[in-house]
Amino acid sequence: MGLSISVSPIALFIILIVFFNCLISFGKSKWMNLCYIILSSILSFIGIAGMILMRPIFISRINKSAKIREFDSEFLTWAIKKFDSYAVFSITATCIIILFFLIYFIILKKRDGFLWNNTTFILILIMITNIFIGIVYSIGTINKMFDVAGYISQLIIAEIFALSIPLVTKRILILKNKQCLW
Repeated sequence: MGLSISVSPIALFIILIVFFNCLISFGKSKWMNLCYIILSSILSFIGIAGMILMRPIFISRINKSAKIREFDSEFLTWAIKKFDSYAVFSITATCIIILFFLIYFIILKKRDGFLWNNTTFILILIMITNIFIGIVYSIGTINKMFDVAGYISQLIIAEIFALSIPLVTKRILILKNKQCLW
């Protein structure tokens, strides 16, 4: 008996878009830079929307499942607290990181220095750390009644998309300095 993994067409489409976006991020032409900025901006907006909408979606679906499966109130309270405790911490951290880099870019007059030169590496490291922390935290939410870990995973993906905001901002600033944005 083998392990079967199924990927939804929407997830596959998003994976392909993210992969394509990563490829064009290395491009040097005006067209590739413009495509990267547009695609990354769309992914960033999707990430922000996901961060905002994930809790209402989670609450709606757990309440719907509770009516069908007749969960006890202790389980509902536990599941909501588990999701909320992770969501508050991770969304707050994500917003602080985004704001930090945006303020740093606005205040920075000289486009040089450790943070400027290593922004991409730092943000990718933060994204990987976010995934790792989310997986470790999600393990404690695995149960037979409701998939809390799945919603935490969706929140992680939204946060990773939102964390591309500083990368897009940096790219725009670089192109603006070169006077070749459009």
